[in-house]
Amino acid sequence: MGKVWLELDDDALPPEMVTSHKYFVLVIYDIIDDKRRRKMAKLLEAFGFRVQKSAFECMLDRRRYDRLVKIAPRLIDHAEDSLRIYLLSGKMAVLSWGSETIVDDCSSIII
Repeated sequence: MGKVWLELDDDALPPEMVTSHKYFVLVIYDIIDDKRRRKMAKLLEAFGFRVQKSAFECMLDRRRYDRLVKIAPRLIDHAEDSLRIYLLSGKMAVLSWGSETIVDDCSSIII
């Protein structure tokens, strides 16, 4: 299976996302090597919240989104791992069941 890489600019985004301050991003990965997998998890913890073992949800401004898209692919072996970053239209597009809640703004959480 081939890789598909999309570079987004403001012309490729829906108008509401260009003017929005935050992007809802879903990151999923399948990384074979434990060391690379730990590095990816550590990186993604700086951007969002783990929702499953290999899935993170993030609310990112355009600058942090661009940074994630630049850094994350460098952590995988493109021959044997996979990484997908989905830019979603917003929180209202997410349905969630179970005990985990959807965080709408990571910047307001204090740990």
